[in-house]
Amino acid sequence: TLEEGNEWDENGVGIDEGPKIKGLSKEEVGSGAAGMFEDILAQPSVVHQQQPAWLIPGEGRQLTTTYHVVVTISLLSVITTLAILAPSLGDVLDLVGCATGSVIGFVLPALFSFKLDGYSHLALLIFMVGAVVGVVGTVFSLRKLIQDMA
Repeated sequence: TLEEGNEWDENGVGIDEGPKIKGLSKEEVGSGAAGMFEDILAQPSVVHQQQPAWLIPGEGRQLTTTYHVVVTISLLSVITTLAILAPSLGDVLDLVGCATGSVIGFVLPALFSFKLDGYSHLALLIFMVGAVVGVVGTVFSLRKLIQDMA
């Protein structure tokens, strides 16, 4: 704990002799421990936000049973309806391949490059080509699927 009687700045660090940990000065503790202590003091306080109603209290990503059932039945219904209405498996595979293939092959690697290496013209080019090819391919696949359904 910090000792009383010393002057402290806004981060809780002693102005004239540095922080004291359990009665020890900065020189007695060593710069590594005192530096770690200063880093801890500089951390912002935790702000608690109200959790959305569809999540289990205390869980960050787990849906409540009611929402889980609603989402599951909705997804199952939409997928089953589309599978029944699709005229052929080839049309479905075209649509899925265009929508996901360009994302997996071009968009995600470019985004990973942005995250790991920072901005580069090559990553931007790969991202843009992948996005354009994916959108155009998906539009044409949807048009073909709609034409085959009619």
